[in-house]
This record gives sequence, C-alpha cells and structure tokens, in this order.
Amino acid sequence: MYFDPPARILFIASALFFNLPAVALSQTPAPDVKPGASSISGRVTIGANPAVKKRVAVREIKVNYGNSGPFLQGDESRSGKVFISVTDADGKYRVTGLPAGNYMVSVEILRSYVPVSKSGQKSKQIHLGEEEERADIDFALVRGGAITGRVTDPDGKPIIGGFVGVTQADETGRSFNPGGSGETDDRGVYRIYGLPTGRYRVSASAPGKSARKYAVTYHPDVTDQKRAVVIEVKEGSEASAIDITLNNKKKEGYYVAGRVIDSETGEPS
Repeated sequence: MYFDPPARILFIASALFFNLPAVALSQTPAPDVKPGASSISGRVTIGANPAVKKRVAVREIKVNYGNSGPFLQGDESRSGKVFISVTDADGKYRVTGLPAGNYMVSVEILRSYVPVSKSGQKSKQIHLGEEEERADIDFALVRGGAITGRVTDPDGKPIIGGFVGVTQADETGRSFNPGGSGETDDRGVYRIYGLPTGRYRVSASAPGKSARKYAVTYHPDVTDQKRAVVIEVKEGSEASAIDITLNNKKKEGYYVAGRVIDSETGEPS
C-alpha cells in the first residue's frame, strides 16, 4: 500500500496516539480543599440603638504584627481575602466559613462615629483557631464631635488650602495625641469631625510658599502653644467660630551690644 508523505505522517501520528497508555489520557484529581470551619460574629451599636445595615469587613492578615500599629486598609503585604457581612435589624453580624488564621475586623462606617470609650476601637485584630467561633467581637460607637472655623491672613483674606490640625490636651493642658486634621476651602473655612469627647488645641498653617511668610498659629491667633485656648468637645457637639488669623513670621536678624571706652583712661566715652 502506497501513502504519499502527508498521509504517511498522519497515519504514524494516529497510531502513536491510539497506542498511548490510558493513564496518560486521564486527569490527576485535584486535592481536596478543606473549607474553613471558623466564624466571627458580634453586634454593632450607635449609642443605645443597633447599627442597622452597616458593613462589617473581616480581612485576612497574612503576617501577624500584633498590636504594633494601626492596620492600613489596602496594604496587600498584610491583607488577604476580605469577607463582608451586613448587620441585621438588631445590629448583629456573622461571618462563617473562615479558615484558621489572623483577621482584622472593621466597621465600615462614616468617620463621624467614634468608639464609646477611649480604649474602644473601630478595628480589632483577632486570631482564629480551627473550628473556633468568636461571638464577642462587638463595636459600641457614638457620634463624634466637630470643630469648625475660618482661617485668614492679617488682612482678613481667606487662606485657601491651609492645613488645620487639632491636638488633644489632658487636664493639665499638656498636648498628648493628634486628634485629626483638615484643609480650608475657598472661603478659608475648615471643619474637622469625628472627634472623641475631649479637650483640643487648634492650629493652622498656610500652604505652599505662603508657609514661609506666615507662622504656625493657634486659636486664638497666637504662636505660642501654651497660650492657645483649649476647646471642649462633647459627643455629637460642634464647636464653631474657632477662627484663626495667621501671624506674620518675625524676620530673623542679629544685634551687637557692648561698651565704648577711652583707650587711654578706660573710662566710658
């Protein structure tokens, strides 16, 4: 029997194919993937009321840093899969099917809410064991306070895009914790909200090249932090008209002091 070259190639390839061992044509079954059997649940409240239809995110942490610092959302070096739950009519949430590991549980809520207590948190880092149920990850929140006012230059013109910062102060007046920051709008107006109950100092500075001209100024219009007025902020309240007029920077210079005397007598001349 005669085959032309193309037909001969096809015949040889077919013979080889049909004589391959059956095991070569079969697929290796995928290993069994054991689903997670742990869960996280809790309750979110705002004041005395349940926080209804609020998103709670459970983020897997690839590397456990303990409580060494705040968790930055979107940091892929630390975060893995994200599981979302929505609170029900009683403010309760539950996330199931979690593998053992480390997680960060966060309430995805407006910045205007803060923890009830100073030691409270909007995010909590926990460790889950195999088939462990954590039903105590609760969040008690209240509406935070706000500070608002206007920043101007010595001529009364608005400082646009100026930086405004608030710093918490203790009962002795000592500053100890940055409370928040904001930026002035085209009217020179700022509003910093979501502040826990406490005492605050407010400072403002000019943006860009203007910062060379104006000194960092505290309310009410002083450059010495010790002379700044401390603002009381309470739950859900707003401290308004906390205005600041930036002070011009003092020009630096040098001066010379001494005495003029007679070179022969040594007496003042």
